[in-house]
Amino acid sequence: MIGGLSILHYKDTYEICCNIYINSCFINFFKKINMSKKFCVFTQTYGNDREELYKYHNLDELDIYFRNSFDLNLYAFHNVSEEMRNKLLSNSYFSKIDNLEVVVYDNISYTHSWKETMKKLKDSGIDKVIFIQDDCFTITTKEKMDALIEYIKNGDYKLLNIERHIDKFKTENKNVIYDNIVKVYDTTSGDYDGVGYSFDDGPYVGDIDFLSENVYDDTYYSAGGIWGAEMYLHEKMLKNIIQRYVTSCPSHLRYYILGMNSSQRNEELERLEENLRTVTNH
Repeated sequence: MIGGLSILHYKDTYEICCNIYINSCFINFFKKINMSKKFCVFTQTYGNDREELYKYHNLDELDIYFRNSFDLNLYAFHNVSEEMRNKLLSNSYFSKIDNLEVVVYDNISYTHSWKETMKKLKDSGIDKVIFIQDDCFTITTKEKMDALIEYIKNGDYKLLNIERHIDKFKTENKNVIYDNIVKVYDTTSGDYDGVGYSFDDGPYVGDIDFLSENVYDDTYYSAGGIWGAEMYLHEKMLKNIIQRYVTSCPSHLRYYILGMNSSQRNEELERLEENLRTVTNH
């Protein structure tokens, strides 16, 4: 339909969709190209003291829905005993996840395990990884989640943060590059200064080649533990500014109920339980 300012043309697996949106003389072109891109949702759990998290994962149906919207779900068990691994995998959460592949890493560091994962993703033909740690849970509605999934699959981006909200940023008047229920803004790693790490292990979607060429390097992989690795990337991404888009509707949030960041465990648990009730009711 040309007169309606929207042109659709289908030919095998190739599609170009130009959606022209007019709002106060603003025109946003959204192009969908190369529908054959492969996406993997990656999560890693570690050690033998993470079992409590899966009580809540069993309740997070929207997270399961999100994961099942993509090609592969890769779940890594890092330095987890076989007994605990089998116990965790017996949770109903895992039985509901489609295209699930489990990988086991023993006796290697955190950053080494991520190096192995990146290699595996590349060798498997994965184009983009959706990185979500085991202490992350959904914080949105199904309608907004569907809109975000649409952008993740078809949007033009290299790195997309799916935890931060644009309202948390001090930078004003960032350009809106996509607007369809969910807004996407053209933020960079430099915009995160003062509101968190310029790059960390929070939930994100990233292009594998872009991550390999611009983010993860030998210094990161040799860091070993997560604390030093995150600080290294934070400093690196402030000196070398890269694309790091943010949205008006994040999908996942970390809850610090276990580990070294759990000093406010009770408050975090209350927030998690309230958010899961909200998500379930939608």
